Amino acid sequence: MKNSGIEWIGEIPDNWKIGKIKNICRIFGRIGFRGYRQEDLVSAGEGAITLSPSNMKDMKMDYNKCTYLSWDKYFESPEIQIENGDILFVKTGSTFGKVALVEKLPLEATINPQIIVIKDIGISNKFLCYFLSTDIIRSQINCSVVGGTIPTIAQEKILNYILLIPEIQQSKQIADALDEKCGKIDKLIENEQKQIEKMKEYKQSVITSAVTKGLDPTAPMKDSGIEYFEMIPVIWETAKTLNVLETPITDGPHTTPNLYEDGIPFISAEAIKNGKINFELKRGYISQEFYDECCLKYIPKLHDIYMIKSGATTGNVACVETEEIFTIWSPLAVFRCNEKLMKYRYLYYFLQSKPYQQQIQLKWSFGTQQNIGMRVLETLKLLIPPIEEQKEIADYLDEKCGKIDEVISIKQRKIEKLQEYKKSLIYEYVTGKKEVV
Repeated sequence: MKNSGIEWIGEIPDNWKIGKIKNICRIFGRIGFRGYRQEDLVSAGEGAITLSPSNMKDMKMDYNKCTYLSWDKYFESPEIQIENGDILFVKTGSTFGKVALVEKLPLEATINPQIIVIKDIGISNKFLCYFLSTDIIRSQINCSVVGGTIPTIAQEKILNYILLIPEIQQSKQIADALDEKCGKIDKLIENEQKQIEKMKEYKQSVITSAVTKGLDPTAPMKDSGIEYFEMIPVIWETAKTLNVLETPITDGPHTTPNLYEDGIPFISAEAIKNGKINFELKRGYISQEFYDECCLKYIPKLHDIYMIKSGATTGNVACVETEEIFTIWSPLAVFRCNEKLMKYRYLYYFLQSKPYQQQIQLKWSFGTQQNIGMRVLETLKLLIPPIEEQKEIADYLDEKCGKIDEVISIKQRKIEKLQEYKKSLIYEYVTGKKEVV
């Protein structure tokens, strides 16, 4: 081993070099791209595909939900046609820094403008992909990203990221060793994730049964007259969502604030996790002045319910369980119950039920991402049991879902430990601190 000369890298193998990304490969990005028109798109499986950050997962490519485009449109950008062995790197958007190795392409492919493609790689492409996933690169990314709502990394910055360069044969051996070891870890993680998904499906079925049928299996039933619910208890009523709210559905500001290291917590969609607001995942802190502007439109209140109304997690909900001062951004819709008609805990569960989520999916629209409007949410149908029955249902679901959530939480912690182990293993191998034997 020898001293790398870089404090945050430390010692490296004697025959390794320190270089920059531009020393071992070339990168290409899609400049000036403004999206496709409807007439440029074709049916799934035809023409070519456009890869986006949503196709990248765990350093691998998932070709589901690709945009399929006509051959004519595809061949407008021949310099960035994607080939097996290329590495994709997200330079723009919330998942900046995400990487994936292209393998088993089902069709000719190109990229959207959020991604750059790394080609003509002078070492093992798999080794480079592993290295790009380490904290060595992440720390450099964090120092070079700019922008607020749409973080971006300039291609010149990426080209100058520092990395370690082993001999070609060594890089292949390390990549093969990591493929084997990480593959085993990934299988363990996949098994845990499958069990979590089953638990989530079970939880939703428990919620759906309770909020649409009640807890008394002998209760007389009637036709609801609404396709999503079919038979419901005789004494229950149906209504639009707006009818049970104290105020019309609102959201946070649509302007982008300056964020600071301290101040008032500013919450957006990424903080809505597992039915709760995770303040550790706040977008940042805002000034008192911006908070005062936000309060002209909306002030958070205990027991308000938030629903994500745009992006991949549209439909996810959380309940305000604190009286601490904070505020929210525009991706969150606010449901404030009229407690004389509906208890907030019952609504909280009802919004998670399968019939309500089906209505959301049928009503959302697509632009660059899925989205559902607040006025549309107000029209979605729900059921109103008597107030006392609402309390009983909510109490039952608190207990039942609490137990399910605890099982899910245990499995999620196990996944986190496996991911941390995988991360440390990759770091030790690609920095030469662990030798392939």
